[in-house]
Amino acid sequence: MGVLLGVRILFILINVFKKGGGLASDELFLFDMRKGERKAFWNVVPVVGTTPGRRYGHILSYTKPCLVTFGGNTGTEAVNDFWCLNVEKAPFAW
Repeated sequence: MGVLLGVRILFILINVFKKGGGLASDELFLFDMRKGERKAFWNVVPVVGTTPGRRYGHILSYTKPCLVTFGGNTGTEAVNDFWCLNVEKAPFAW
């Protein structure tokens, strides 16, 4: 797997409340638009090791070569931790 960030590709970390209550999974999703908007699709990006965990209210930013996550709320407590995912080297790990 090569570089995941490139022209017309967007990373989004899905961490929202699910319908009916409870936090959603902490999977990392890639919205791939390389073939244009009409053929865009979502993929789950495999990540190894410990993840930041399910949370909401966090900050997510891209600063080459890392996808950076800071803070948020786990549903039981506010956290002020910092996580970096290097998206230029596979396997991907926080």
